[in-house]
Amino acid sequence: MVVIDDLPGDLVPVSIDKTPSARNLLILQVVTSTLQSMIEILRWLAIFIIVALRERRDLALENLALRQQLGVLKRRKGMPRLKRKDRLFWVVLSRIWAPWRQALHLVNGDTVVGWQ
Repeated sequence: MVVIDDLPGDLVPVSIDKTPSARNLLILQVVTSTLQSMIEILRWLAIFIIVALRERRDLALENLALRQQLGVLKRRKGMPRLKRKDRLFWVVLSRIWAPWRQALHLVNGDTVVGWQ
């Protein structure tokens, strides 16, 4: 037991038992606080990585969509005709990529929805 005697003026001496349970409780509180901080940092790091990867994924999908449309335009002169594989491409892209309509220039977005 530790007794604190040399306190100024009106403060009352306090005794602290150094039992294993008191020490364990203090260690547990410190560890819990540290773990919570570490988990919060890891959570924000994961969010940052996900956002960075999502932006890169969106850019790659937009690039793919624009290249597909260029391929359709290069196939024929005049009015471009979409083949079955082109329609399938847009149906799949519309299901895996939310802003697919922004990259669509050859046909109307409602037409793609109608193909499904």
